[in-house]
Amino acid sequence: MTTSETAREYIAKLGWSIIPCKKDKHPFIAWNEFNDRLPTTEEVDNWEKKYHNHNIALVTGNLSGVCIIDVDTTEGRRELQRYVSDDIRTPMVSTPSLGLHLYFKMPTIPIGNAVRFLPGVDVRAEHGYAVLPPSVGASGVSYEWLPGLSPFEVPVAELPPALLELLVPKLTITQNGLFNRGRKMPEGDILVSGRRDEDLFHAANGMIRGGMSYQETLDYLLILASRCDPPFSQAEARAKVDSAIKRAMSRERSIGTEIQEWIGDSRGWFSIKDAYHQLGLNTRSLQKIAMATIHEMIIEKAIEQHGSLNGMYRKIMNDANFITLEEQVDPYMDIAWPFQIENYVLTLPKSIAIVAGTPNSGKSALLLNVARMNQDNFKVRYFSSEMGKTEIITRVKKFGFPLNTWKVEFLERSENFADLIIPNGLNIIDFLEVHTDFFAVGGEIKKIFDALDQGLAVIALQRNPGAPTGIGGFRSMEKPRLYLNMDHGKIQIAKAKNWAQEQLNPNGLKCEFNIVNGCSMRQKTGWTTDQSFFS
Repeated sequence: MTTSETAREYIAKLGWSIIPCKKDKHPFIAWNEFNDRLPTTEEVDNWEKKYHNHNIALVTGNLSGVCIIDVDTTEGRRELQRYVSDDIRTPMVSTPSLGLHLYFKMPTIPIGNAVRFLPGVDVRAEHGYAVLPPSVGASGVSYEWLPGLSPFEVPVAELPPALLELLVPKLTITQNGLFNRGRKMPEGDILVSGRRDEDLFHAANGMIRGGMSYQETLDYLLILASRCDPPFSQAEARAKVDSAIKRAMSRERSIGTEIQEWIGDSRGWFSIKDAYHQLGLNTRSLQKIAMATIHEMIIEKAIEQHGSLNGMYRKIMNDANFITLEEQVDPYMDIAWPFQIENYVLTLPKSIAIVAGTPNSGKSALLLNVARMNQDNFKVRYFSSEMGKTEIITRVKKFGFPLNTWKVEFLERSENFADLIIPNGLNIIDFLEVHTDFFAVGGEIKKIFDALDQGLAVIALQRNPGAPTGIGGFRSMEKPRLYLNMDHGKIQIAKAKNWAQEQLNPNGLKCEFNIVNGCSMRQKTGWTTDQSFFS
């Protein structure tokens, strides 16, 4: 399906207002009128003829009925986690910069747009727009709907109440069309309770960037601190001022490191303007520091500049896995699974399988069976984050085999699994624990994947009852080639990329089972696609 055909589908089926845009995200047209009306079929056809290989964007706001939360950074994901449930089901887009667009219904109280209303998080609402799949960014990477989360598969969710409470006071549009970005403060209403520390920091930041010495900055800030409402005590003022100056100086020194880390996480071609935006480098002095780092990295041949596009760079990838035609590579791994899952799904070398289960659903029993069933064909390493030596021995004894017949390496481990992965073996992680930054699950899975050569990692995740995925949400589904959901006495093949039988799609197949004596897994029913299975 072409971009224009997709645009027509967005308009006809979803009622979304669509505009054509360039690879740098800027619209090809004056688009203000499309805040109030949908484009016609003729207009879309003309865009296709006039702007060859154009991208498309959604005009957000009341007409389309959609607002978008744009998350660019790890910090942003961590911040958003406080307001948005990890297992929320709403359309989501993966962006070329490894960001995430979350789609929500436009609230009845009209809201506008804001950059970094939370650290690393933007909002696009009335009079805003956001690039849509299948558009391709300047780096050559596409915008893509996350698996199972296109607007044709799931409805757009309501804005979570906690997020709405945060947005409305800052971005409400008043009757005269102006944006009310919070309480309008009378002139001079600074350095007051609730904002004194930040005001002192911003003042220190400006003075340090302007080249003022530490002592001069200290003298000026102590005067400001004495005029706060309420004023600081002399000792407290000195401590606050000293902290503000150190923060400002630390920020100045860290820009080079931030740029290097940001580039290290990039894929393909990236824009220096994107770096400025995502890192908040909004002054000439900060951008000069960033550009100095860029030039150093070019000299060191860590990055290269685009030959024709100004401001575009690419990280030079010096490592590669060379494939020689003399090698005999098996097309898939001969992995055995409980319930004969191998009859439905092939396991390829260097791959990830996820087992996402509710508490006490039998994840450990299934993983121990996988270890036992494959120990004669692969070197097996079993990472246990919950069971210590005594419990492992107790569970293993229930299988009825002498302990010395187990060829599995059992390790107590709760983090940094990638450090001890067997590159060409079977690695079982029971389980991947994340307690706060659930969006980071995808990153942890990728680290484990990168540590593999031709081996397999089977990773258990906790899953909330009723949730479609384990912790990490749909980020946990990006890298795995097999994704299993488990509930009490039930198991589902939620995702299978490689089918064992060409005519039998295993995605969505489910069956029921019993666990006997904590170890023996006995299938009760055949595999079915019953939609009410987990309801």
